[in-house]
Amino acid sequence: MATVIGYGGALGVGVWGLLGTPTPEGRRAAVTMLAGLALFGLLAAAAIVFVARRPAIAIDEQTLRADVMMRREDATLALAPYPMLVALVVAAGGHIPGFDWHFVAYAVVAGAFYARAWWRHHQTEVRPQP
Repeated sequence: MATVIGYGGALGVGVWGLLGTPTPEGRRAAVTMLAGLALFGLLAAAAIVFVARRPAIAIDEQTLRADVMMRREDATLALAPYPMLVALVVAAGGHIPGFDWHFVAYAVVAGAFYARAWWRHHQTEVRPQP
């Protein structure tokens, strides 16, 4: 859910900024947001492909479960909240009257979802199955 909010929200804010602002500065900020999203999306996709193609190191069912858990953890790390950071950089460097708050609002909402996902993930105790 955090990934959908993070990447989907960044796409929405970028497209809204591209289509909704009348100033060239606003359009430049939106293009910067979309370019950052594309860059980090490609990096995340490359990392996930690497994780998915990594050979399994399992010798039995229990080690296979552990291997799947490690792959899931690696894929989660690949989908870090980088678009949120791009939004904060764009907002901090912008001279867009009345528009910067959209980037900041997106970053706050996405950050809350990522923090909740991180908290829930680290509160889950993993116990090996007998």
